[in-house]
Amino acid sequence: MKKISNGIMKLYEYEECICYRASCGCTHPKHDLSITIEQNEELSDVINIIFYTDVIVQESYISHKDSITRIISDWFGNIKFRIKKALEILFKGYTGMSAEFILDEEENIKDFINALNEGLANIKNNKNKKR
Repeated sequence: MKKISNGIMKLYEYEECICYRASCGCTHPKHDLSITIEQNEELSDVINIIFYTDVIVQESYISHKDSITRIISDWFGNIKFRIKKALEILFKGYTGMSAEFILDEEENIKDFINALNEGLANIKNNKNKKR
């Protein structure tokens, strides 16, 4: 199996799971993605793939090139958006969110797929050992 390297790092590997960190193409550290691949404890034929990332809650992005009026307006707009999301969670128990993760080169995509394939092979191998 191809060694994983381009933007993908193996964090740890145990008998029951394997965990990777993938670097976002924008290079912002809060956009990194942690991926855990594990055997479902209750359903032996199910493999869980868990993606973890920080979701940044803002409606618009403020640039240092924007005018002071735009910066103040966007700042208040972002506060309003955050309060709205907090209230949704408080009263409904959930809110819709999305996060963007950029794989900006073909090599990054291939390494991401290789990490998933390696994790799947690891889980299958450990499952066969237990039998």
